[in-house]
Amino acid sequence: MLALAASDPSFGVLALLVGLAALVVVVCFVVLLFRTAGTSGKTIRHSP
Repeated sequence: MLALAASDPSFGVLALLVGLAALVVVVCFVVLLFRTAGTSGKTIRHSP
């Protein structure tokens, strides 16, 4: 994307949007990891 943005300025906006979207995905993934870090992973409840 950066090579295209260097050759044509209109691709700069596309490269910026792709970069922001990737950053949002990484932040959401890190938040998900921190939220699930405290759980044991196997929580099966047996109801009587």
